[in-house]
Amino acid sequence: LQTASLNEAIRCYKEVAARSLNTASASVAPAHIIVQLVELACREHRVEAVLSELENGSMNFTTEMLNVMLSEGVRKKDSGLVEQIERLAERKGVARNGRTYQILIRQAGTDRNRIADLLDQMTAQKAECTQEVMQVVLSLCTQTRNTMLAERLYKHFAGCEQPGRMPALLALIRFYSEASDPSKACQIYDKHVKPLSGTGSAGGASGENSPASIASKRGLLDARTERCLVNAALKCGREELASQLLEAMPADTAKHIAMIRNSASKGNLAEATRIFDVLRDSGADLTHSIWNSVLDACVECRDMKKAESLMQEMQGNGVADVVSYNTLIKAYLRQENFGRARTLMKSMTAAGCIPNHVTYNELIHALVQGERDGRRAEVWEAVDEMQKAGVQPNRVTCSILLKSLKAKSPHADVQRTMDLTNAMDEPLDEVLLSSVVEACVRVGKPTLLAHKLDELQRKESISITGAHTYGSLIKAYGYVKNVAGAWRCWKEMRSQHIKPTSITIGCMVEAVVTNGDIDGGYELVLSLLDDEKCRDQVNAVVFGSVLKGYGRARHMERVWAVFKEMLARDIKPSVITFNAVIDACARNGQTERVPGLMEEMKKQGLEPNLITYSTMIKGSCQQGDMQSALATLETLRKTSHFKPDEIVYNTVLDGCAQAGLVAEGERIFNEMQAEGVQPGSYTLAVLVRLLAQGRRVDRAFELVESMGRKYRLRPNSHVYAALIQACLQIKDISRAVSVFEQATRERVQVEGKACMGLIRSLISAGNQTQAVSILRANMGLTRKPERNAGDRNNNGPVLDDNFIGEVIAGLAASGSSALAATLLRDFKAARPRARVDSAVERKVALAVAAQC
Repeated sequence: LQTASLNEAIRCYKEVAARSLNTASASVAPAHIIVQLVELACREHRVEAVLSELENGSMNFTTEMLNVMLSEGVRKKDSGLVEQIERLAERKGVARNGRTYQILIRQAGTDRNRIADLLDQMTAQKAECTQEVMQVVLSLCTQTRNTMLAERLYKHFAGCEQPGRMPALLALIRFYSEASDPSKACQIYDKHVKPLSGTGSAGGASGENSPASIASKRGLLDARTERCLVNAALKCGREELASQLLEAMPADTAKHIAMIRNSASKGNLAEATRIFDVLRDSGADLTHSIWNSVLDACVECRDMKKAESLMQEMQGNGVADVVSYNTLIKAYLRQENFGRARTLMKSMTAAGCIPNHVTYNELIHALVQGERDGRRAEVWEAVDEMQKAGVQPNRVTCSILLKSLKAKSPHADVQRTMDLTNAMDEPLDEVLLSSVVEACVRVGKPTLLAHKLDELQRKESISITGAHTYGSLIKAYGYVKNVAGAWRCWKEMRSQHIKPTSITIGCMVEAVVTNGDIDGGYELVLSLLDDEKCRDQVNAVVFGSVLKGYGRARHMERVWAVFKEMLARDIKPSVITFNAVIDACARNGQTERVPGLMEEMKKQGLEPNLITYSTMIKGSCQQGDMQSALATLETLRKTSHFKPDEIVYNTVLDGCAQAGLVAEGERIFNEMQAEGVQPGSYTLAVLVRLLAQGRRVDRAFELVESMGRKYRLRPNSHVYAALIQACLQIKDISRAVSVFEQATRERVQVEGKACMGLIRSLISAGNQTQAVSILRANMGLTRKPERNAGDRNNNGPVLDDNFIGEVIAGLAASGSSALAATLLRDFKAARPRARVDSAVERKVALAVAAQC
């Protein structure tokens, strides 16, 4: 046995057994030696080697040996071996102990019937129930919400006086309390815990139900059991018991608050208030925290009437503090009841509780979340009020304001938010730093962002330890085209041994690729794939940035190489990956390879999305293959998951316009309306160009007017430009002028190409005066330029200096020297920095002199 020689040990044992049969005085192997023999067989995983000796009766079979072999069977998950050992032990009459049942119950797993049978056997034999048996049974009961096994377990403990059974009884109390059987929990307490108090008399103040008796039992109850028992007593109407338990722990405020919060988290406000009422009736000292926990429970359970009633009681008792007011204010703001919140803030101030950072931050956060513009306008009023009250905006305030900034946010809001961040008393931390740069990217202010990045670079006091913050900074540097700054952040992060996340890697690769160094971005990806610590963070999104970069750079051979490399590295592509490759094919005239990509997508278990179909249609339209584009559109219309949107229809209509397919374009437009897809201004512009191809200008004007009434669409610069060009195609200059004048009245500035075409047509027709008038209107010389919030296209003059010089020279050459001289003078006054060709100035001067 000491040398672990199982075969030799069994041979020696057989000799001893044979001699003991032949000689009365022969020695018999001690019991512990046999147990060691069985243990060795189990360690060698050869239980069958001793089973035969047990079968023929040459070896005494003990309970200890039974447990050793059962453990081996359970370890091997060999249910057949366990059953064989059980049957043998039953035939040999081997008794089972608590350890035996523990092993068998563990082997039973989730077989409730088997466990119930074992528990019945354990109770009948009065075997000890181990801690592990209790945990396994109650854990299974909790998972299945079945109390049958718990009943059998309780029956076992109720029928025996097993030493150390108190932990099991307390576990049963907790289980029944949490399993919605509170009366059973209280019953176990009454029957088994109360008698252990050791108190003297049964009545009066010293009885077993007195606070003193309850306090003596508290040594038996742990904190969790105590909370469960109080909740159980309240649920089944045992307020007296709950009161006595609470009274016995008067100084444990945290425990009472935890019980109230636990009830509120379950949505059981009645239970939370009962705990509070019982505590109040017990005469315990009610702290501000306890009152506030009940108020918070009312708010969390969305019972505002109860919350308001409790707040009035708190105000009457003088226990309402800043936390109380903030809790109720937050509830009003969550309901967008700003009036009640404001009223409560006034009451708060009148009561001597000054609003603090939490108060104003909750108000500002609610205002910036408001969908109505009027509410958002109140944000800065709240900030001003906050500052007047002596509460300076902190990091939370600035973070709320920064996250509220959008691409269309007014410049004044952006600037003021940045000024608040700079003037903040608290130092800038990592989280706020990330919010600042992300806000600058989001609002589309590269100049402001570049300034902030330079400013942050000079501040070395900010310690960055998170990959997310580095990702935000890298993205920001990429946005302002500062690749050196992006690389500096990346190297700093790597030098600190901070593991980059997939998002950080994506930001870095995107920053490098979008700034022209596509090969550098790809090399970075390959180096990360060779790094064991970072390899798992390189995903299809990262490869997608490289694929898009090569596609836009028209390096299709590199697109296919990168795509194959990704598949070879076992990186599963996503739909976005395939969309990037399809887009590259569309941009580079390789749409014939798209069907193969669609087949590969299906092999990967992926389904094309709307962007996939849209990209395929765009590629076919760009190549003039309208038959394929229309076929793909029809396939998209037949899918059950996606329907063509406005962008898809606009792409097809644009393709029809370029191919001159007027009838087909009108059919597609009718289908678009039938599908319930509302056209936009771009749709109108495309339709006008389409109809102009068929010289159906009247139909184009009718369509613009009818679509304007039906969909409330106001023509924009693109629509007016398309109408002007349509008129010029049929030589209807007067109608083109009317369109321009209408656009001017609507304060929409027409595109430069259409303006130049109209002006040239007027000059060619000999109408120089009207041409100059339109030119002056475009330059803003005939009226003071006006802009309003709704003017979508009034972005300043759209005609360049060379064209204006060309018009002036043409006027001088056609004999309109006075018009040319006046226009030249006004042009130079309006654009002092404009460069006018000296030859043009000489022509005008000579023409004026000749006329004189």
